[in-house]
Amino acid sequence: MVADLLFYGSIPLALFGVYLWARFLWMRFSDGIHELEISGFQKAKNKGRVLPIVRYEDSEKNLRLVEIKKIEQFSYLFNPAIQKQIVDVVNVKGASPTIYGYIKPVSGLICLLPGVAALALNADRILVLGQVFYIVIFIAVLLGGWAVLKLIQRMGF
Repeated sequence: MVADLLFYGSIPLALFGVYLWARFLWMRFSDGIHELEISGFQKAKNKGRVLPIVRYEDSEKNLRLVEIKKIEQFSYLFNPAIQKQIVDVVNVKGASPTIYGYIKPVSGLICLLPGVAALALNADRILVLGQVFYIVIFIAVLLGGWAVLKLIQRMGF
């Protein structure tokens, strides 16, 4: 009974996870990744951080300033960029230039995990459920360790 409720409740979450993965893949392969230098900052914010302005040299060798619209990078959220720093940017020529990162696929993976756990419960395979919990614990330890390393780096030890 509980497994059925978990299964049917996790379907919309799993569909959202698949959508996040599809958006990430579209972002990754649509325009390419450009390494650009930050030349200033906007007053606008995304995810609580000030959005940068980057310099971009187009195909006619004209220097253009591009205002970033979104942030998709974990390290930018923990440690904001400074001027003259090089960042990876996708969709530079498009309507919403984005700082490239892995927020969408990690969020999509987390959204998919309840569905995998529900499938494991419905299939009565304890081994698969144990593997799902192992993956969740592994991701938590990995991201937690990465966050601690960023905090140590910020403190300057």
